[in-house]
Amino acid sequence: NGVYKTVWDTLAATEALVGYYQDRTRGSLQLDTPFSGMLPFVKNGQLTNYTANGQGQVFSQTEVRYHVTDDVGEAAYEVVPVVLDESLNHLNLMVCSRWLLDDKDSGVTVQEVNIPSGFKATTSGLGSTSGIISVIQRNDTAFTIFFNRVGRDSTCYTLRCDRAHPVAHTAAAFIVTRSLDNPEFHDIASYQPRRLMESTVCDLCPQCCP
Repeated sequence: NGVYKTVWDTLAATEALVGYYQDRTRGSLQLDTPFSGMLPFVKNGQLTNYTANGQGQVFSQTEVRYHVTDDVGEAAYEVVPVVLDESLNHLNLMVCSRWLLDDKDSGVTVQEVNIPSGFKATTSGLGSTSGIISVIQRNDTAFTIFFNRVGRDSTCYTLRCDRAHPVAHTAAAFIVTRSLDNPEFHDIASYQPRRLMESTVCDLCPQCCP
């Protein structure tokens, strides 16, 4: 019950505890672990219940995926993605973020960055950007950046993205930014490189189009 001094400390401690229990061998502990959770960001709120009975240890992970096409609510951040240059097989993306609210602090900020389908980003240099404390790669086209805080002045970083798979007519990619302490403070931005949007199968596979 309760948390450590900061949310980031709590996450680190939780991750360490989960790793410890994963390494332990199964014991003879009798389990009875009812759990219920509300998903407040789902329209009209959906209550989800979990129950488990048995012996040993139990871990539960819930993942929510949703498709966003419009901005949601009042933005607390201003996030501006700019495609600096692009070709069929390469693009450089600059993302600048700043905090908009005068009477509150952003605290630890989470930014979920999606890369256009068919591309893979190089994130190895992001750790040297001021304010970034961690980068977690979720898959080839998505990763999460943790900022210690986002201030009133813009914090910018640049990503190099290279083609990994032949995908034509690339759809818009989204960047979701939110405060870890106050998730209602958020912003949703999108970008769509024009050259990739207009690309065709024949552009990526000339031999497929006689």
